[in-house]
Amino acid sequence: MDDSLPFGIEASTGKLLSQAVPLAALNSIDEDPLAVHNRNDLHLGAAILDPNNLQKAGWGVVFPGNKDCTQLKAALTDLLDLRQTQTGALFKIFEGPEGYQPGDTAEKWLRRAPRCLDLRNVDPTKGVPYYILIVGTPDEIPFDFQFKLDSYFAVGRLQFATFDEYRAYAQKVKAAETVKSGKTVGIVATRHAADGATQSLHDFVALPLSKSAAQQGFNVLPLLNGQATKTNILELLSGKQGGQPALLFTGSHGVRFDMTDPDQTLKQGALLCDNFPNIGTPALPEHFIAEKDLGDLTFAPMIHFFFACYSAGCPMNDTYDHLPGGSERQLMAAATIAKLPQGMLIRGALAVIGHVDRAWTSSFMGAGQPQIQDFQFVVEQLLAGSRIGQAMDAFNQRWAVLSINLSDVIKNRQVPDQVSDDELIAAWKARNDARNYVVLGDPAVRLNF
Repeated sequence: MDDSLPFGIEASTGKLLSQAVPLAALNSIDEDPLAVHNRNDLHLGAAILDPNNLQKAGWGVVFPGNKDCTQLKAALTDLLDLRQTQTGALFKIFEGPEGYQPGDTAEKWLRRAPRCLDLRNVDPTKGVPYYILIVGTPDEIPFDFQFKLDSYFAVGRLQFATFDEYRAYAQKVKAAETVKSGKTVGIVATRHAADGATQSLHDFVALPLSKSAAQQGFNVLPLLNGQATKTNILELLSGKQGGQPALLFTGSHGVRFDMTDPDQTLKQGALLCDNFPNIGTPALPEHFIAEKDLGDLTFAPMIHFFFACYSAGCPMNDTYDHLPGGSERQLMAAATIAKLPQGMLIRGALAVIGHVDRAWTSSFMGAGQPQIQDFQFVVEQLLAGSRIGQAMDAFNQRWAVLSINLSDVIKNRQVPDQVSDDELIAAWKARNDARNYVVLGDPAVRLNF
């Protein structure tokens, strides 16, 4: 099957997001810094620290430097005090002049005094801990800063609407440190007719992950083969399907809403369910799960791996599509963190893995064959009790490999007729796909089995 099908639909039409990329987008193709390429030759942390030991790895938080964060810090007191106790001298708060400044790249932020660092293998004694929590909106601290910093460090992000929501999250993370996680795994995957993307994810990713978790001794709660309906998924989240899962994997289409929808920011990236009737029919509220559908649910300590377009956030402008004149197509008034994972975090989830922008089948398909090693590694690491930021390192390694590949394709394109437009676009999409996985929540959380 095609290695690059997107995991999203348009809400108003129910049509699949286009896999085609207009030639105008070729002018937007960028290369990653050399440091990201070099990342492929390193095994982050293996030689110099135990990444699951916070006393050796350290923990820090980055606030917008041009903003008074006194109330934010107060709301996060439980989390900050917890991590300071666990890390000692390797605890760091980056705020004011040391925080993120408008226009900072990851490299510029690291190099600015007193840090004077570069993107390379992490030594937390040099002033920047391995685990970094970004606090702020994508307008305040852009996604690109998070992507690049995460190439070497273990990075997560928090953004909530109120101080009370920050406080609730901090309290739940602190409480979870002394709570044993139940050995229950939820595996949810939709499978729609005439839809190669969800069919391949269901067959090649969800089924093997379900089997692997069972072999590791976990109680698996599967919603597969047409069972991933809205009702069933909400019952699974509530514990009515055999207990609440400690680890939840969901694979589905993310729903994209138009800017004309007054509730766009509340629903962008909603989880499309199996009771959606047919590709090509409008997606109605009964067909997807948005944040408001969580209602008064509360979760035991849980990590959610949410695979879908826009499942973690949406950029302001479409990365892949362009208007007929060549200009970028605007998707939202501003880049946004998805509301559904935010809602899960304030209800007790420890962290959510999601995707910014479109997600593609290239995440688990290559050379026409299933390639699910990265997914298996992340899930197995989480089930082994690794901290989520460290478990996600497989995707950073994959990004580094694909970054080198994209650079080679761009270089070879200088030779006439050696690289086609389609080959260049495929390499670009695959690189973006691997790069755009992010952690929402504290990157140092883990399941306590």
